[in-house]
Amino acid sequence: MKIKRSLYFTFGIIFLSLETIGILIPLLPTTPFVILATFCLGKSSKKAGQWILKSK
Repeated sequence: MKIKRSLYFTFGIIFLSLETIGILIPLLPTTPFVILATFCLGKSSKKAGQWILKSK
């Protein structure tokens, strides 16, 4: 279970960095990276997942 959360966290950070690169490069879409980063970072921590679901 710990490895799964670490992978979600790692992929969340990767998608977040791709999103910040997409801000600098106009042709790279940023919305899918934001959605994927939110999903991965929300799944990496129970507390973060509850915070994301509560903020709807």
